[in-house]
Amino acid sequence: MKTNRFFIIIITFTILLSLFPQISYTAPTNGTYFPEQGKSEAGYEYNYMHKRQLRRDYGALRIRDHFYVCSVGVFDWLAVNGKIGLGDIRHTDDIHRPQIDYEPGFAGGYGFRIKAYEDKEKKLSLIFGFQHISVHPLDEEMEEDKFEGVADDQHVSAIIAKEFTNFTAYAGIRGAECDIIYGVNGQARKRRTSKKFFGVTSGVDIYLFDHKMRLNFEGRFIDETAVSTTITYLF
Repeated sequence: MKTNRFFIIIITFTILLSLFPQISYTAPTNGTYFPEQGKSEAGYEYNYMHKRQLRRDYGALRIRDHFYVCSVGVFDWLAVNGKIGLGDIRHTDDIHRPQIDYEPGFAGGYGFRIKAYEDKEKKLSLIFGFQHISVHPLDEEMEEDKFEGVADDQHVSAIIAKEFTNFTAYAGIRGAECDIIYGVNGQARKRRTSKKFFGVTSGVDIYLFDHKMRLNFEGRFIDETAVSTTITYLF
């Protein structure tokens, strides 16, 4: 009973983060679903990183991504995924330059997840993962200057998942880094790194239409402010 209450709290908290990202705190973990060997899932993902603080006085990032996503089961315990779409960046609070809103450009990513442990009786599992996203927005021209920017977001994660009848709740820890690589007027690019590298994640996978469709909500906080929503069809 205590376990069920704990995961109900996780679900409620995650949905609140998704509805109100301004109160939430990087690339999504990709949830807990593992396609069977040789099978896949595909769909749409929206990822909103409300704020990621950079080191020193280099400001903060806000990133929004829209992806077509696909995950394939290599083994029952190993899944690989890829994504492609569009993303934009806002770089703000940098004392060395004005706020810059980069228009949407190419974005893509990849990753994998490993189910390291599973207790089928208690319906608990331990999942390790790696995810990477790169966002390449259009160059931004302001007065006589031309700004280029690329966001590089990657993390490793360890989550514990609890399966219920039509949904799975999860929570865990992550080590992450989200940098911006930028240049001005064609000069050599510089990399500005994150202020914090460790955070917490929580989420829920909801299964619809006799487990033919998966709806995911996820929040990531402490190191950054970010939420994501994914809907996929299970092949």
